[in-house]
Amino acid sequence: MSRTTSRGSSSYTLPGADVAAFRQACTRIASEVADARGFVAVRNLLERFHAQIVVRPLLVEGMLATQAGIQSKWLVLVDSELYQVTKADVERESPNRPLSSRLRFTVAHELVHSLAFRPSEFGIRLSIPINTESSRASFVDAMEGITDSLTPLLLLPESALTDFFTPSIARTSASDLAELKARSGVSRRTLIGRLRALSQPDADRVSRYSLQDLAILIGEWTGKQAVLRTSPVFARFARNVFPEFLLRLTNQDRMPASLAFPDMSFGPCGGIGNDIETVVLGGTPNVPDAEEMRLHCSYEEVEKTPGSEFFIVVRRFPIAQPVRP
Repeated sequence: MSRTTSRGSSSYTLPGADVAAFRQACTRIASEVADARGFVAVRNLLERFHAQIVVRPLLVEGMLATQAGIQSKWLVLVDSELYQVTKADVERESPNRPLSSRLRFTVAHELVHSLAFRPSEFGIRLSIPINTESSRASFVDAMEGITDSLTPLLLLPESALTDFFTPSIARTSASDLAELKARSGVSRRTLIGRLRALSQPDADRVSRYSLQDLAILIGEWTGKQAVLRTSPVFARFARNVFPEFLLRLTNQDRMPASLAFPDMSFGPCGGIGNDIETVVLGGTPNVPDAEEMRLHCSYEEVEKTPGSEFFIVVRRFPIAQPVRP
């Protein structure tokens, strides 16, 4: 058995055409292995990649390995101390009983990483030949840099999004996002990463009403109040006019919620309101306070233990509603 890892640094940057090819491959694979409602089971991913999962003690969370002479050449090794999972658990996984979102991400991450070693197997044609040991090593390192952004594409096919964001309903609350996260078996960060990967035409196709004029971000409880995390954030607003606090958040991780929302009745600020309507300043990076923005804000209710994360959704108000026939 040989172990395949890539944790080095390189000045090599993947050409845009190659990044697009890997994105298309991950999107296509997810669609191929998903069930009718878009759920991607780990066993289906492993089968598509001709890989097996092996749970054993490791010094890292997960890694990729190869073995010669059997049908499933590729192995995804995961740390047995972190993941008490059996082959039976993997076989029984369903939308109602998904494996942990962290394990699902780890397995998908390593499978995406394997694309660096066998791109042609999945129909990927590189624009620059990788024909030397040096160029191959640089290519693998460059792939590692984009693997986290590709992994959500493998776990959340577009069919899962179109099934959830139906044309007749605007689903724009934090509880809506929590429901999608749960039914897809992914983390909050993976879900936001998948939405960030949508182009504007893709977002319009998924739902022209639910993915415009809003921001989805991560809050974290520190006690009675919460802080806002810089990354990841999904934000799409008409005319690229954003709430001013989002512009500040790019340079201030763990911003106290009370510095973002002027209404102290909002739960993350220490109040009891699950959702509020408020007015904030908004604008562009050059003119952050160009106008007033009326927002509807909601948050996902979780245990308020320090370090626990939750969705916060801010949506420009009034919320556009689907046009009834």
